Amino acid sequence: MRRLTSHLLWTGLFATCLVLVAAPATGAPDRPEAVSPGTPLTPSRLADSCPTFSWSGVAGATAYELVLYRVADRGDLEPVFEIHVPGDARAWTPSAAHCPASGASYAWAVRAVVGESPGAWSEALLFETAGEPSDDEVRRALRVLRRYTQM
Repeated sequence: MRRLTSHLLWTGLFATCLVLVAAPATGAPDRPEAVSPGTPLTPSRLADSCPTFSWSGVAGATAYELVLYRVADRGDLEPVFEIHVPGDARAWTPSAAHCPASGASYAWAVRAVVGESPGAWSEALLFETAGEPSDDEVRRALRVLRRYTQM
């Protein structure tokens, strides 16, 4: 059993080395991973409509480009903004002018720029911003507020 496990380990290691050696050198920078906000397959709901966008770093990156799309009801993507973040930043918080609107769904991605060469886009993350509270939510919040102010 030990010999079989050792054999499988070496076979896996050899196959990994072959893949790394045989992979074509593209010269393009690595692709960052979008971290937050959102999830890849289904939108996560955010309480804050002006989130901080964060991603993993890429060695040698001189800037990052971030793109945000509004996901329309039919699933079409409508560009909201594309931002160039200079330096080796790993996060960006939009100003009030770039905050996503409340009550909408969004998709975003990021890519690294090494020198003058932009790399591949990260996998897109999806999120929804909270809309206006319903009348029922407002009534419940007022009841809770009254309860705590009468104590």
